[in-house]
Amino acid sequence: MLNQKAKKVLAVEYDAKFVEVLKRKTAKQSNTMIIHQDIMKIRLPKEKFVVVSNIPYAITTPIMKMLLSNPSSGFQRGVIIMEKGAAESSLTRQLSNLIHVCIQDFFSMDKLLFRKNSRVAHNLQR
Repeated sequence: MLNQKAKKVLAVEYDAKFVEVLKRKTAKQSNTMIIHQDIMKIRLPKEKFVVVSNIPYAITTPIMKMLLSNPSSGFQRGVIIMEKGAAESSLTRQLSNLIHVCIQDFFSMDKLLFRKNSRVAHNLQR
């Protein structure tokens, strides 16, 4: 698990059922905090942080904008699984040129393609 490698883990989950599962699974991990919240309502920390996430397709662009257009946050880099189409085209078309440059600086497209039990192809962004 991530919390065995990281000094501190903040997990943000919107679905109450998953929040309870995560709390049970991490109950003995003092470095892990589960936050039941809409990610779009979270205030990004000022201290340095890394995002590790499988972001929902419907809010890929808003999440990327939030991460990349907030200069007062401590966002350092991300390892993000996102829908392949968003990763390759629609995300970059919808974001401004400056944010597109930031995406290239913070993330590099991995050739790893996920299709397991899904009709939607995904890419891993690092």
